[in-house]
Amino acid sequence: MAISGAEDLLAWAAKLARPNPSLTRIDKFHETLDPIDPHRLSWFTTYRLQAFGLAQFFRARPDLCWDKFTPEWWDQHAEEAVMQLADARAQIDELNSKATSVATSEEV
Repeated sequence: MAISGAEDLLAWAAKLARPNPSLTRIDKFHETLDPIDPHRLSWFTTYRLQAFGLAQFFRARPDLCWDKFTPEWWDQHAEEAVMQLADARAQIDELNSKATSVATSEEV
């Protein structure tokens, strides 16, 4: 299973998954419709990385899949995890750029 551009995104998420990420400018971001505050962001990225890792494992070992958890189900699960991480990254980048532009305009 190859998800285009996933390597860079997964590296970004792995850094963010470390405890105490420095996200001082962000109040919250939305994963689907639920707001997530910066203190939960580390948990969120860890959870999504875990989902991706499990999907990779079960995709490589289809003999361990059962019931509805087929290799295809795991592929879909991995793609959803990557999409959610991509959405989170886009929102964080947007919030950071807005905060930076506000800070820059206040300095002028």
